[in-house]
Amino acid sequence: MADSHPSQGNNPAGEIKDDPLGSCVRKITSSGDLPAISNHIQELMAVSSNERTSLSQFANVILKNVSLTAKLLRLVNTVYFTFQRAPIYSVSHAIVILGWDIIRDTAASIMLLSDFGKKSETVRDLLLLSVLTANNSMEIAARCQYPRKEEAYLCGMFSVFGELLAATYMPDEYATIEGRIKSSGEEQNTASLDVLGFTFHQLGRAMLKNWGMPERLTAGTQRLESVSCQPRTDEQWLSLISTFSHALTNEVFRSEP
Repeated sequence: MADSHPSQGNNPAGEIKDDPLGSCVRKITSSGDLPAISNHIQELMAVSSNERTSLSQFANVILKNVSLTAKLLRLVNTVYFTFQRAPIYSVSHAIVILGWDIIRDTAASIMLLSDFGKKSETVRDLLLLSVLTANNSMEIAARCQYPRKEEAYLCGMFSVFGELLAATYMPDEYATIEGRIKSSGEEQNTASLDVLGFTFHQLGRAMLKNWGMPERLTAGTQRLESVSCQPRTDEQWLSLISTFSHALTNEVFRSEP
């Protein structure tokens, strides 16, 4: 059974009652530095989804950010993203070789992780967990013969997004949740639901939707509680891969030897 958003319930009086998840998303998006990242990501999504956008216009959105350009080219030249023998020297070349969708989603994830890397030690540890989960997702996708390993990589990376947001923007509540997990062995979902009114995973998916991230990427981060049948769609495969990868990485990275 997958995570679901908290129910609004019946409201016979016709009043609009705010839910904890929606309030949290608005609080985060209205905070200091995150709106700038959100604007950059939304610009990237808007340009790449416009049928009239030329390759050079798309590339120029990325080229405006020198740091992003360097990191993107370094990443696409790794074995994970291309088997080309000749190196990729430009953003335009990367778009032609790998496609608009892959470059768009990869650039968005780089922007996100670059900003969070400036935060606290706890957040940096979660970034490491995110990157390890992403790499495990890609390896699992290859073993499952899922054809688009880059999508699995991104879904694995964003499977930790909600926890990153909580640790960054709600440090006191996050510390309370972590304390309950360590002291009594409480499940993370149970503790976060009690303290926040929603799970970390629900927060991550809500923020991805708020930013207009591609539906397949958002759906592929859906956390599964159980598997009753063979996955049939790309979204189901991505959910299964990212869920398993997150559980595996969490055990190896966080558990005692």
